[in-house]
Amino acid sequence: MNHMAIYTRIGQILLERAPQNAKKILMDAELSNEDDVGTFKFSFFDDMGAINYFAGGAKANNEILDLLVKLRNEFIETNQGKWLSCLYDLNAENLKFAVDFKYD
Repeated sequence: MNHMAIYTRIGQILLERAPQNAKKILMDAELSNEDDVGTFKFSFFDDMGAINYFAGGAKANNEILDLLVKLRNEFIETNQGKWLSCLYDLNAENLKFAVDFKYD
């Protein structure tokens, strides 16, 4: 699975889990060094501009963890470094996204 497929699948999961009135969806994710635990914070801005939070759910969290581990391993294999956390920012209206990685 390549980078774009991983980013796309994460976006699909977020769109499925976020409330219908979400205009912008954020996922703040942190992975353990051992790749066995992920901490996720999901939030969204509604049509009034208010920020709210939502739960990913166990199935979604597990799938996102697997995807992020694959992504991080690709970064390591291509000498792009091992990031510790990332912020995935998805515009739910035009489906454009940005990802910011935080390194050690």
